[in-house]
Amino acid sequence: APAAEAISVWPRPQKVSEPGRESAQFARDPAAPLFVHASGCCAELLGEAFSRYADRIFWADGSSVPPLPHVLARAPGVRDDSTPPELSRCGSAPPRARFGSLEVAVASGTPTELQLGVDESYELELHADGGWLRAQTEWGALRGLETFAQLTQWDGRLYMLCGLPLALA
Repeated sequence: APAAEAISVWPRPQKVSEPGRESAQFARDPAAPLFVHASGCCAELLGEAFSRYADRIFWADGSSVPPLPHVLARAPGVRDDSTPPELSRCGSAPPRARFGSLEVAVASGTPTELQLGVDESYELELHADGGWLRAQTEWGALRGLETFAQLTQWDGRLYMLCGLPLALA
């Protein structure tokens, strides 16, 4: 299957690099935030989004946000301890690295009104030790955060990113 079809995110990225074979673990650490606003506009809007997405990603840590229903779904007749398809790219080896943070850079220096034709594109680069999200507008950054959240997985013990390095656009 083409690389874009091998990544379980929606909406589908226009470009996806061939997923690698590394995986990274992460943990909720208030001293080392998962998301960092590196540059551009809309720090307050993005800060609120960072908080929402951290709660969605770390749902098994006692977050006040309940897990999304699809995260808990299992097919009938499948063992409870079987590996979900989204974790199959991780293999059986333990993660080699601890994911640091995702740095978010917005090219626009001023807020952009959401309207038909606004640029919502983004580039997301993930490596075992951290990553970058680059967008022209805050709307692209929000789309990229959604993609990142969909790529993170809970395997019953650890939060993981699989198939690294990975680049999406």
